[in-house]
Amino acid sequence: MNVLIYNLNIGRQIQRLLSTFDKYFVNPVTQSLEKQEFNILWLYALCYPLIELHKNFLEFTLEQREEAYANSQTLLLVHRVNRRFDTVQQRIWLENHTLNATSPVPYHFTVHVPQGIDTEAVRRFVAKYTIVDKNFDIQTF
Repeated sequence: MNVLIYNLNIGRQIQRLLSTFDKYFVNPVTQSLEKQEFNILWLYALCYPLIELHKNFLEFTLEQREEAYANSQTLLLVHRVNRRFDTVQQRIWLENHTLNATSPVPYHFTVHVPQGIDTEAVRRFVAKYTIVDKNFDIQTF
């Protein structure tokens, strides 16, 4: 996941602003060192909301990329569900009922969820990534 195209170096931007600010608005010979430090801090304070927006934007782009890469393939779905609901122990697993099935099955797969995890949240999450004609069941253990 390459997010370098969204790289924004605020310190470098402030240096660029200071060079034009000093060139056109300030006489560096007559200005004191405290005033120059104040200008730098003032520019950083002005850019702080931009830094926060950029951080939130990078987090959002990572979430969107992860959602775009996930699909109804079993391994990817198990990984996404465990990453979302059981990150430490990763106890959630899927049982595929369509492999070697000779008769029609009521559910194509079953999601096994440990007790203590919200099954309705898992159901909504799995339904988001499954194909429309696939049925699934959730069982707790």
